[in-house]
Amino acid sequence: MLTIYIINKGVILKGPWISPYNFAVNNPIVFVDPDGAWPTSTHNMLLERAFGVGSSFQYVVKEDDLEDLRDGSAMADNPIRGNQSDANQFMHGMKPSNMTIAEAKKAADDFIKEKVKDFVETGDFEDLGYALHVSMDKPCP
Repeated sequence: MLTIYIINKGVILKGPWISPYNFAVNNPIVFVDPDGAWPTSTHNMLLERAFGVGSSFQYVVKEDDLEDLRDGSAMADNPIRGNQSDANQFMHGMKPSNMTIAEAKKAADDFIKEKVKDFVETGDFEDLGYALHVSMDKPCP
């Protein structure tokens, strides 16, 4: 199994639990995901490792805040809101068909900045979770 190091703002996550087949919960025969997105369980695991017990932020981010981070990240995958549509693929570190790579990177960066700004202004961890979803999807195989 491949070990991947994810370095994000000084937090290093190492885990053999991440593999090239994680998009299918390590079972690509049974589970098929044509666009290769991380499953919610992986997003939640990344958030837990970065902000939960044992992390540098364990005394700053309370359990309720961590749950809000998870909810915000899940909101980014909400198909009812159109967040899985081609036009919104930048929210998952991917390129919508109507954008260049540079435009998609800028759209993703602008989205992250907007959600982080909302978090700073309101203290709403869901906004931060929404922003982090993009960062977590960028290294997705």
